[in-house]
Amino acid sequence: MTDIFQTIATFPGAWLVLPLVAFGIGYIAGAVHFRALEGIARRIVAGDLRAIALQVGRMVLLGAMLAVLALIGAPTLIAGAAGVLLARARVLSRTRGAG
Repeated sequence: MTDIFQTIATFPGAWLVLPLVAFGIGYIAGAVHFRALEGIARRIVAGDLRAIALQVGRMVLLGAMLAVLALIGAPTLIAGAAGVLLARARVLSRTRGAG
C-alpha cells in the first residue's frame, strides 16, 4: 500500500499539488469533524449513549485521514493538519459569534 503513495509522490509537480489537495481535504474533514461536535455533545448530555460511538467514529475518521496523508509524506501531512486547524478556527469563531 505504501508503494502506491510513494509512486504518487514521485510524479512531477507532486511537491506542490499534493499539499494543496491535502489542505483542501483537511479543511473539509476538519469542518465536518468540528461541526459534528456540537450535536454529539448535546446528545451525550441528553443521555444518548449511541453518541459515544459517533464521537469515537468521528475521531477515528479524522485520524485515518491524517494517517493516509502521513503515508504520502510530511509536507502533505502538515498541509492537511493545517487545513484541519483552519477549519477548527472557523467553526469555533462562528459558534462563539452565535452564542
